[in-house]
Amino acid sequence: MPSLLRLNLASIKTYLDTPVNRKILSATTSIAVTTMIVKLASMWKEMVVADKYGRAADLDAFLLAFIIPSFLINILAGSVNAALIPTFIQTRTSMGRQAAQKLLSSALCLVLAVFVLLSLAIILIFPLILPCIVRGFDPERLRIATLCFYQLLPVFVISGLGTTWRAVLNAYDSFAFPSFAAMGIPIATIVALFVFTEQLGIYAYSAGTVAGFALEAALIGWKLHRLGVSIVPRWHGISEPLRRVIHQYFPMIMGTLLSSSNTLVDVFMSSALDAGSVSALNYGGKVVSLLLGIGAMACGTAALPQFSHMVAAHDWAGIRKTNRTYLSLIFIVSIPACAVLIYFSDTIISLIFQRGAFRPEDTLLVSQVQVLYMLQVPFYAGCIFIAQLISALRGNQALVYANIINFTLNVLLDYLFMQWYGVRGIALATSAVVCFAFCFLLFLNGRILRNRSAALSIK
Repeated sequence: MPSLLRLNLASIKTYLDTPVNRKILSATTSIAVTTMIVKLASMWKEMVVADKYGRAADLDAFLLAFIIPSFLINILAGSVNAALIPTFIQTRTSMGRQAAQKLLSSALCLVLAVFVLLSLAIILIFPLILPCIVRGFDPERLRIATLCFYQLLPVFVISGLGTTWRAVLNAYDSFAFPSFAAMGIPIATIVALFVFTEQLGIYAYSAGTVAGFALEAALIGWKLHRLGVSIVPRWHGISEPLRRVIHQYFPMIMGTLLSSSNTLVDVFMSSALDAGSVSALNYGGKVVSLLLGIGAMACGTAALPQFSHMVAAHDWAGIRKTNRTYLSLIFIVSIPACAVLIYFSDTIISLIFQRGAFRPEDTLLVSQVQVLYMLQVPFYAGCIFIAQLISALRGNQALVYANIINFTLNVLLDYLFMQWYGVRGIALATSAVVCFAFCFLLFLNGRILRNRSAALSIK
């Protein structure tokens, strides 16, 4: 890592003058601007949530119920981009638009079948496993969590289709619109909270969330239709491109399963602490999520299609230069920004959340959680960027091993640190795991890149 940071701003400017780097920077800026707007709307939503519910036990139940479909979305839908985009781009380039459309239509069939079948399965098993995994919830909170879960389940299938459509839009170098379409989620939720909270209580939050995901998917599907791409699932059989997608998809599922499990473990661990701990963890991660969504996820989303093009062209020197440039830029920008936000953490939480049911003592706890979460930001952004390159190199199997190590470390550190620092310890454990993950992915990335370039040189 020190060698990365030795690059000065003049060197970075020189590297950014290449066409590929300019394209990544342009796409990153576009995604970052639209994502910032969406994240600000999401922050407004969290302010409304804080005003309506504070750190109430009902909110803990909702957050626990939502973490299950969110977890499954991250595993199955979140793996689509890394598995589909490189093969979709290669198929469109070498075999034509019609072959790429058949690949998409068949992939949509598989995604829909998997999501519907899994939804039916978890409807049956959720009431049985919930009491086993949540140790600190009383029967009433368990009942509320179960009802919220059933209300939120449609989000799982809706998001599966929407995420696949989003991946194809990214493959067509359309980034701003799908990022902006996510505005539907906070807007619909805010409307539901203002209109229905008095009548429905916490269930208004569930209804607004489902409506928001449906609105987002509808907008993305409409945009694809305008580009002449069919969004209707249609089975065309197992083709060679589809086999490549499946071959990459299942390792990505395993890797994402382990990495997403870290969030799940954090929530379950915090549910064993005092009432309101789940909510404190949720509020404390909101500003961090805003930063990561604007910068890290934007850069990673923009980088994957470009890395895929460069891998297809065997441009190893360009890949190394781009990787080095953006990792340096990530640290140069994010470290000072995080230092400022850590210094003003109390003020930020107070301004955003302290009103209505959210009290001054809540501000103190949440601001401390936020500081510890903030430590991960530069390393998390670096992880996202490196993981995109590894996916473009079709090294997703290596990500599985990395995530096994990260998951094990997260469980151990969560349990250890929460004994000493309570819910603050869970946030600290998360940052420590992300720091380790960055170092390990940096090592894996160099090894995979050397092996791929050497193998092709021999051929």
